[in-house]
Order: sequence, then structure tokens, then C-alpha cells
Amino acid sequence: GNITQAAAACANEGAHTVVAAATHGLFSGDAPANISNSPLDALFVTNTVAPFRLEGTAAADRLMVCDAAPRFAAAIRAIHTEASVSALNKI
Repeated sequence: GNITQAAAACANEGAHTVVAAATHGLFSGDAPANISNSPLDALFVTNTVAPFRLEGTAAADRLMVCDAAPRFAAAIRAIHTEASVSALNKI
């Protein structure tokens, strides 16, 4: 896939560590094998989609799942109280 191709390009150019991030980790098709065989050191995804397709693969060891629930809760709270949702994007 695109992420593993980008990871390979980074490694080929001399990157010592390769990290990627995706919002929703679907991991369909050949993704588990592609990730397992890639130079990715870590792959960050949210828990909006369970990464069940990676269970029992070498790719699972590189996966870092970030909890999206607090962000969704804050957005729902802002909408419910008519507060600014865009203000949530300020770090």
C-alpha cells in the first residue's frame, strides 16, 4: 500500500526510523503482510476501527492504537452545549 511504499522510500533514502499514522486502520487485502515486510518501526492509528486483521501478525507488534473516544466526547459535548467544535483543534 501507499504507507508501506512511502516507508520503503524513506528507508532507501537513509531514514533510521520510519513512523506512520493513519486515522482509520482498515488493514484490508495484503496490508498485514505489507506492513510486516516493511521498514515501518511504528504505525499509529485510532481505535475507530478495530485492527482485528493484524492479530497474530508481525505487523501487530508495530501498531500503536490511540484512543479517539475523548475527542469524540469533546465534540459531542461542544455540539450539545452549542460551543465551538473548531476550538477543539487548538493544541
